[in-house]
Amino acid sequence: METSIFKAFTSTYIKAAKARGISTIAPVAPFSTCFNASTIENRPDGLVVPSISLRMPNNVNWVTNGPGTTLKFVKDNVYCLAFVDGGAKPATSIVIGGHQMQFSIIEFDNARSRLGFSPPIQV
Repeated sequence: METSIFKAFTSTYIKAAKARGISTIAPVAPFSTCFNASTIENRPDGLVVPSISLRMPNNVNWVTNGPGTTLKFVKDNVYCLAFVDGGAKPATSIVIGGHQMQFSIIEFDNARSRLGFSPPIQV
């Protein structure tokens, strides 16, 4: 993400995480926002973390739920927000990476220049 977008995004995510009692810890490169795993609620269906909603053209939202698309386990007791600062002048403002796309089926409609995402699937 472009730096100003990244800063606003991570600030908002940290506030939502803290509202759930999730505490931040020292970052682990290349990530700048990391969390203490022991403060993340663990339910039978997975960890409880804030969801992320990305607004697409035509008021379409792509919502990512759960740690599989938003957090990356980096070492014992540490999860990091799976987004990085792309700098002040990247080629594009936001790049959706492989980590965010995992657990989703992606449909490429080349004829109509469209891209479709399924809701996250359970594996």
